[in-house]
Amino acid sequence: LFTLKEDLTNKHKQLIFLEKLSKPSYGEAEEYYSIQKTNNDTMISNFASKISIKDNMGRTVLTQKAFINALRAVGGTNMYNTAVQLSVWIKKFTSNIDFYKNDLPVILYFGLVTPLELQFLNIMSQTGFDILYFSPDKSVLNVLNSSGLGNIQIIELAD
Repeated sequence: LFTLKEDLTNKHKQLIFLEKLSKPSYGEAEEYYSIQKTNNDTMISNFASKISIKDNMGRTVLTQKAFINALRAVGGTNMYNTAVQLSVWIKKFTSNIDFYKNDLPVILYFGLVTPLELQFLNIMSQTGFDILYFSPDKSVLNVLNSSGLGNIQIIELAD
């Protein structure tokens, strides 16, 4: 683990290091505020249609499908705000990624993950990112195990 970041960098992987995802600012979220909150299915579809992976229609479609599935999984009364957050994070972390010239990008997340952040990481994994998640607190295993995400492989390290 000590040299993981350097090893990934030396392999010319596009690396994004995250410790906490912040709530979007008004400026980051402004483009989504024109989406109406009337019907959840229509609203989700309108948010998904704004997702675009630069010069890559295949990854755009994968991301849109993963986004729709994540919102349906999260549900709840605050779906609009959840959609805004996920949309901003997706745009922020995919806008500078080149899926053609470089190897698959890697997101290295360290810390306690929230259920929404876990959904975001799942969306990114379905978009084509490799996700490495490290937490010093084993209590996060409850969040991971109850997430309903079947594509997560959990490896516990010895104390």
